[in-house]
Formats: sequence, C-alpha cells, structure tokens
Amino acid sequence: MIDVGSSGGVVAPVENCARGLDVVRSDENLLRAATRDPFERPGALVGQAVRALDACVPQQPAEQPGLRFGRYDVDDGQLVHAEDSTSRRRSALACCLCALIAACWSPAQAVASTNVGAAETRHASLKVNADGVALVEFEQPGHGARHVLVWGAINALAHATDSSSTQQVFKLDYSGGWKSRHDAGYWRRFKNDCGAYDGPPLPLLVAACKAPDGTYWAVQIWQRKLPMRGFAPWTTAQRENEVHVSHWSGVLPLLEVYRHWTYGRTKQGFFGRLIYDGQPVYGTRTPSAQVGDPWARNIYVDTFNSSYGKSWRHDTAITTHAGSGGFCYTFVAQHPPRGYPSEKPNGNGLGTKYRITVMGPGVTPIVRWDGRKLARLDPAAQSEAAAKFREILGDDKHCASEHSA
Repeated sequence: MIDVGSSGGVVAPVENCARGLDVVRSDENLLRAATRDPFERPGALVGQAVRALDACVPQQPAEQPGLRFGRYDVDDGQLVHAEDSTSRRRSALACCLCALIAACWSPAQAVASTNVGAAETRHASLKVNADGVALVEFEQPGHGARHVLVWGAINALAHATDSSSTQQVFKLDYSGGWKSRHDAGYWRRFKNDCGAYDGPPLPLLVAACKAPDGTYWAVQIWQRKLPMRGFAPWTTAQRENEVHVSHWSGVLPLLEVYRHWTYGRTKQGFFGRLIYDGQPVYGTRTPSAQVGDPWARNIYVDTFNSSYGKSWRHDTAITTHAGSGGFCYTFVAQHPPRGYPSEKPNGNGLGTKYRITVMGPGVTPIVRWDGRKLARLDPAAQSEAAAKFREILGDDKHCASEHSA
C-alpha cells in the first residue's frame, strides 16, 4: 500500500523483513527519475551546522556539531574571490581585465548543487524549450525578478569510481540570455514546449513538467539552512528559500530508512543508506568551510512536536558514509553549537514523527522519507533491524555504538 506523507513525498511500507520490521522508504518503483543536483559543496550552505559522520562513543551518543559552510556567490555559483590588484603589474592587470570581460560573456557552471538562488516566497515558474534549455523565474530578495537559464546536464553518477570521474553539472546563465546567447531579451521571448508533469510525486515541489524528449524537469524550494536543535532562525540566511532545479529520466535516488532502538534499547534512532541506480551515494570527505566535495551528500533531519517545540523543527544534518552510502543517528540530548542563542541541551528532539531530506546526486531531485517514532519495543523487529544494520553498515566504526542489539 502506498502512502503519501504529510511532507508530500511518497513513502511505502517495505515488506523485506520477516515478522514485520516496521520500515518505510521512498518507493523505488514509484519514484522513478534520475537527475543531478550539482551544488552540495560549501557553496549555498551558509551558517548551516552539520554533524560529521556520526562520531559516537560507547554509552553516550555524541555528535560533531560545529561544521559550517562557506558562502559562494548565488549569482553565478562560483566562489567569491578577491585579490589585491595593487600588487599586480599593469600587464597582469590587463590580462585579468580581459579574463573578466570574457567571463561576462560565458555562462556559469553550477558545481555544488541545483540551488540556483533564494526566492522571496515559495513561488517559482518553470519553462523548457525544444532545445533542452530551462528558464526558471522567481523573485529574489535584494535582486528583484530573476530569469535563470539552466541546461547541459541530466541524471547523475552515484559516486566517483576513479580520479577521472566527473559529475553531471548544470550550466547557468543568470542574465536571462545576455551572457550565453548575447541576447538580453532572450528570456522575454522564451517559448515553453514542456508539457504537463506526469512523473512521481516529489517533496517541496513548486513546478514541474515533462520535456518533449520525455525527460522531467522540476523546481523545489527548501529552507535548508535552518539552525540545528530546533532553534528558530535568527538570520536572513537561515530563513532563505533555496530554489533547486533538477532534470532526470529513469530512476530517482532511493532513500532507505530503518527505525530501531539503540544504546541498550533505551533510546530511539534510525539508520539507512542513499542509493542511486543501484549504487551507494557518497563522497570521500565531509564538507566544511575548508573542504569541498561535490560527491558528498548530507542527510537533513527534522522532527515534529518534540522537546524542541510544536510543529516541524530542524534537528541536525549528517553525511552519508564512504563506501556504503550509509548513515546512523540516535535522538539524544546534545548541546547546540557555539554561537547559538543558548548552548543548553533542549531534550532529545524525538518527536511524534520525523523526516529525512536529501539532495540527490548530480542533478537529481530532492527526495524525502518520513515516518512515526516507534510506539514500543518489538524484540522480533529489533532483531531484524540488527540484521539490516549489519548488511548496510557492517564494520562501520562511526556507527558501531548504535548497533541494534
């Protein structure tokens, strides 16, 4: 039986465990499509504290709470970089100016996620022409109307297989056609050839369509930078409505999530993995302000009606692990990161239900799982969870203390 959760994402009970292990995941048959989201590196993730690889110690599940991301310019997807030109010779300055002029006529390349900007509200429009170019339009705070051209990528690789591996990456033109087409009015005459969307349901969806070639395009808007531990946002960046664009054909990323009891069966948590086209999704490093990894993916955890407060509150984010694409987490009281309005723990954050959201690899869409907390301990289901834990995470030292005993 298929169930559409409150988030709008499709979830389905999976009868893959004997005696009814209560597992819910995004259905791999229903959620079909494959796309790349090229921006998940330090860019577009500002002030977002994330948890590093579930570093746990026996008896006390701990977290690395302080990883923050740097800022990349949302106008072109590139790292903001300044140099002291006074130290340059005239000839070097002339070369730089030439390069700058050339750059103005070249489209940007999105290399960190499908985030193409911040919207004033949860509204954006999508058009796609017969040449496979998308036009995404929205109102951006401080910039007014944005007319962003997106093209040149579809689907994804799950992970790098060698040093020559390259991920699917969109080309972006924030000028509406002046940079890439030498036509400042291109966006005004843009012809939409994209038909009605008949693809799988997606969370956070604001616009979607089916292109003439049968592929799908979608726009999702997400407040991804909300502060951890249920705190209400206190900065403009934390309130930002990120506009994410995706393009795919075939299967969607599959987010598997399994609930279980941890730490001597005294606490509740979950584990799982992110899969794309049958392969685990992961990078080789945990993204930070100093380290970028376009292959890495973060799992964002939100909780409903918890010790953090009423309705949905953001708890934390964790990185999929190298090799398995796996992850694990236990709801325990933890100190907020430094710099927060308070550094006192505010309960364990386990609500009546919780959800997990992740940007797919490459230019694939955002996918989500949601489910309720476990009502009681079921020894048989716990045993099945332990077997699944070993299958996915094996000897993963980061999750060893959260094993389903």
